[in-house]
Amino acid sequence: MTAHRPPFEGALPPTMPARPADARGSGVAVATDPAFLAPAAPEHPRPRRLRQLRTWAVLALVVAAVVIALAVRAALFPGGGAAIDTGRGAPEPLTAGLTAFGAPFTYADGLAVEVAAPQPFTPSRTAVGGDAGTPVLFQVTVTNDTGATYRASTLEVTATSGGLEAEPVWDPDQGVELSGPMFAVPPGGAVQFRVGFAVREPDDVRLTIVPALYGYEPLEVGQG
Repeated sequence: MTAHRPPFEGALPPTMPARPADARGSGVAVATDPAFLAPAAPEHPRPRRLRQLRTWAVLALVVAAVVIALAVRAALFPGGGAAIDTGRGAPEPLTAGLTAFGAPFTYADGLAVEVAAPQPFTPSRTAVGGDAGTPVLFQVTVTNDTGATYRASTLEVTATSGGLEAEPVWDPDQGVELSGPMFAVPPGGAVQFRVGFAVREPDDVRLTIVPALYGYEPLEVGQG
């Protein structure tokens, strides 16, 4: 008669679930129990800090752009630049007209412009322009009796000859400019400079002079 034997006390504990071995792999089972998976690594503080720095940098650039825009607007529009209708409207440009070479024309504010009769000249080798016609030279005199400083660099000159636009000649070696010089004329002062054009018909030339960017009508200067 065989005695009943209790279960073997040294029996192995239940094994953890395993993934069947891949037929193509090494046959080693891989544990899938979540308890055995490694915890996710905590986010490193440096990337987050870099994102914050980039955000602050973008905000700083936006603020700087706004400040610069406001400063430029304040410089261009000292009164605030607001488009407010005061009922008076923008000031009308000072009236000009037609004058002859050698005869000064004075605007209502006291700014006087005189252009001498055209003179032939030979551009230097470094001159720009002058191949489209006969080069001629004009001496321009601006007298400032306006009571305020006048910036001659704001004066613009164009010319026509024979009904066609004349080509400007720039010859700095001979002091021939394209417009007024970079010179501030004080009240009571005057400035002289020379401009040149290549004209189609030297006996039929007319200059158009605008003394400033705004505030003055164009002045026509031609043969008397």
